[in-house]
Amino acid sequence: MTRPSDQPKQYLIRGDLCFTKNNSKVQEVDVSNPTNRRGYTFLGFCEDDIWTAKKCKGVYEHLNHKGYNWYALSHDWINRRPYLGKRVPQVNQYNTQNDRHNIPSPVTPETDKKKLEYQMDYDTDSTNLKPAKEPHSTDDKLKQEKSLDNSII
Repeated sequence: MTRPSDQPKQYLIRGDLCFTKNNSKVQEVDVSNPTNRRGYTFLGFCEDDIWTAKKCKGVYEHLNHKGYNWYALSHDWINRRPYLGKRVPQVNQYNTQNDRHNIPSPVTPETDKKKLEYQMDYDTDSTNLKPAKEPHSTDDKLKQEKSLDNSII
């Protein structure tokens, strides 16, 4: 006796089926491949030394609360749509990169003095400070303005 699944099927978007991190045992099975009866391109996992589409199992890398994990790519033969199957952790051992997006670490500035001087846009000599002036006025204009202010009071 078969009973319906406790959880509803989580259907997947066909266009998202082939996005994955590198895995040495996972390859794309094109829709035009004669062994592909699903009607869409998907990723296939084959643990054999020589990868073949005929022996591969459909897989999908899914992001959930535990991070990226591999799942069986199941197929609903009634509505011809892919859905998420059971987790298949044995696929992870063949991953060839740890970070899905492979974000490089930040670049630190080189210690070459010429490059450091170029990167700095301020005067590092703080011992010879000069008072700042407004670029549109001169000392004479400031004195005149000050005397006018004092005469008004």
